[in-house]
Amino acid sequence: MTHILDSKDWRDLFHVVIASARKPSFYNDVNRPFRALNPVSLAPTWRRVTQLSKDVVYHQGNMQEFIKMTGWSGDRVLYFGDHVYSDLAEPILHHGWKTAAIIPELEDEIKLENSAVYKDNLSTLLAAESLLQHYQAGTNAHPEHMALLDKWKHERNISRKNMKELYNARFGSVFRTERGPTYFCQRLGRYASLYMSSLSHLNSYPPTYTFYPRRVSLPHETFVNFDFLTANV
Repeated sequence: MTHILDSKDWRDLFHVVIASARKPSFYNDVNRPFRALNPVSLAPTWRRVTQLSKDVVYHQGNMQEFIKMTGWSGDRVLYFGDHVYSDLAEPILHHGWKTAAIIPELEDEIKLENSAVYKDNLSTLLAAESLLQHYQAGTNAHPEHMALLDKWKHERNISRKNMKELYNARFGSVFRTERGPTYFCQRLGRYASLYMSSLSHLNSYPPTYTFYPRRVSLPHETFVNFDFLTANV
């Protein structure tokens, strides 16, 4: 921590410091008491811990005692972690905390999705799907009409293949399959209130900022585009 934060006083940035928490046991095992670490030997002491102090580093412990001694509970707590299951699942499901996932792979995917070649393929894909949905129902079996539909289907398939290979030739995107979110992305949506590639991205927002989830249209719902509301803001 001294190296990462370039400060010997890094503990001043935290109210509580816990080492060797051993998640996910920290969340479930109530028989693991907190022990204070000896600052010289770095070995745990055996004196019972009844309160958590800012100037002490603690060893192990459990969630029940942590909440009892800090009073930090419910959705006013935002917990950060980089593993969906060992970090995020228990706090959000059983303790009502808000959770934020740190996903480093997101950085590369966002950079790719803002590239010209990706946008070109995505535009072709969406245009082909829109044309197919609009015209196939009213198209008769005339060879020219069927050939046009086959052309759009081919363009769609080529664009999907290109986009997958831009992410990874074998596996595609971490977050998206050809037809929807990956299993990882589904679990991320279930266990993380927010996700980002780096904690430092929050520096762009004031502490009072509220993040609202994007509404996803269901297949039977009418899509309404409100981009015009913020186009000139």
